[in-house]
Amino acid sequence: MILFEQIRCLFQRESLYIPDSQRLPLLHIENRCKIVMWFHKVVDYFDYDREIITNAIEYIDRFLLLHHRREELSPRLYKIVAMTCLYLAIKLHLGETYSVSRADETKFFSLEQYIKLNNESISTKDITNMELCILSTLSWKVNPVAQCVLFVSS
Repeated sequence: MILFEQIRCLFQRESLYIPDSQRLPLLHIENRCKIVMWFHKVVDYFDYDREIITNAIEYIDRFLLLHHRREELSPRLYKIVAMTCLYLAIKLHLGETYSVSRADETKFFSLEQYIKLNNESISTKDITNMELCILSTLSWKVNPVAQCVLFVSS
C-alpha cells in the first residue's frame, strides 16, 4: 500500500512541474548519467544513505523544468546547480536522520570542504546563491515523497 501511495505522490508532484510542452534542457539530458555517477562517488565516500541521490536528482529535474528557460544554461551553471542540489539533499537528509552529537558531526562536511571536491572555480557564494534560487524556484517544497506518504497516511 505504501508503494502505491508513493507512486501516487510522485505523479501528483510531477504534474505540478511538467506542463505538456516543457522539457528538460539538452545539457541535463546529455550529462545526467555523469552527474548521477558523481553523486554516487560523493555519497559513497562519505558513507551517506543513497536515498540522498534520489532526492538530489529530483531537485535538479524540478528546478530545471521550472527555471531553465529563463536563462541559458551554461556548463558551469549546470555544475553549480548539480552541486547545490546534492549539497541541499545531504543537508536535509542528515538533518532528519542524525541527532547533533559529536559522532554525527563528523558525518557532515562544511561547505568549504564540499567545494574542495570540485577542481573548478566554484565558490561558496555560488553555492549559497544557487541554494536560495533553487529553494525559491521550488517554493521550498523539498520534502522527499516518502515523507509525503507518511503525512498522507497519518
